[in-house]
Parts: sequence; structure tokens; C-alpha cells
Amino acid sequence: MEIRKQAQTVTEEVPDVLAEGMTCTLDDTMRNINSDYIGWIEIPGTGISYPVVQTDDNEEYLKKDFDGRNYAGGAIFMDCRCRPDMQGRNTLIYGHCMRDGSMFTDLGRFLEKEFLRNTGTVIITMNGRRYVYRVFSAYVAAPESNCFKAEFTSDYDYERWLLDQKDRSVTESGVYPDRSDRIITLVTCYGDGSKRCVVQAALVRTEEAD
Repeated sequence: MEIRKQAQTVTEEVPDVLAEGMTCTLDDTMRNINSDYIGWIEIPGTGISYPVVQTDDNEEYLKKDFDGRNYAGGAIFMDCRCRPDMQGRNTLIYGHCMRDGSMFTDLGRFLEKEFLRNTGTVIITMNGRRYVYRVFSAYVAAPESNCFKAEFTSDYDYERWLLDQKDRSVTESGVYPDRSDRIITLVTCYGDGSKRCVVQAALVRTEEAD
């Protein structure tokens, strides 16, 4: 994918690139290419390492790539209901499941017990900060599932919802988020496309990106 080549060129030119995450330099470069860019997501141990975009329309990037061209794989995008600064309780991020293994295809691997046990970190870098998450739940859901909630009426509502998400997981991660945690929900198609593979992770720390 061309955008990944552009990103690789940028990181190679920066001498102090950290082993995990992307730098502010990359953030600036990606934003110059596409003003809808809000950050970079990567999951070590998978092929997932992409820019994330957000607009006020969840349909826009379903079949348009980061460069604005028509592309069946679309782009990785954040739900338009979510706060772009990652400060909401549940930040939803979507990506297609592609036959060539690109985009969010590797999310399906988290349904395997051993994979989740050994690879459970998600990193999102934006605006000079690196947000590090640990996966706590992975499961298959219907499109109308309540995992797509972005707003909650109370702490109690949120905590009960978290317990429900944890109970759905087909594998055990040892991570148990509570009402004080912020989480991300990563979503892709599953099987024949009528269901969704959902991977959820809780924020464990934030740090300077460079």
C-alpha cells in the first residue's frame, strides 16, 4: 500500500524513532497528505499499521483510501460520534477485512486463545502522544450489537456495559477494565460479512511520542 511506503520513508529519516508507535514527524506528514488524518494505529505482531481518519460521515471512507482514491479496502476510520482526542469512554475504529490480509483482517486472529495471550497491545499515536492499550475482549457480534455504543448515561451504565463486553470474549486476556478506564473498540467484517469481529482494549498508559 502506497501510504505505508510513504510512512516508512518518513520514519527512516527520523533518527530517534521508537520501536513502538510513530513520531510527531509522521503525524505532521500524514496530516499534510490528508487533513482528515487524526492518528496512526498499529498492533505489534500483526500487519496492522495504518493512518486513521475521521469525518462527520461514517460512509465516506468505506471505499475511499487515505489518498482519496476509490479503493475497495477503504481506509481505517474512527466513528464520527467519537471524540477525535481519544478522551471518550469508548472510541470505535473500523476497517475492512480483506482477502489479501490487509487493513483490519488480522483482528480475527484475536479470536484464537494463544494469539491473544501473546499479542495484546494496541498503540495509537496522535498529536505527539502515544496511547497504549491492552486487549481485554475479542468476539463475533451482530451489526446491531450494543458494542457500538459511544455514549453512556452514567458511570453505572458504562460499568455494566464493560462487564457485558468482557463476558462476550471468546478468550481470556487477564485485563479487567472498570468505569475509570477509557477503551477502544476495533471492528471489521467476519465470515460472509453479516457479522463483525470485535476487539476491545483498555488504555493502560499514555506517553510522549518522541
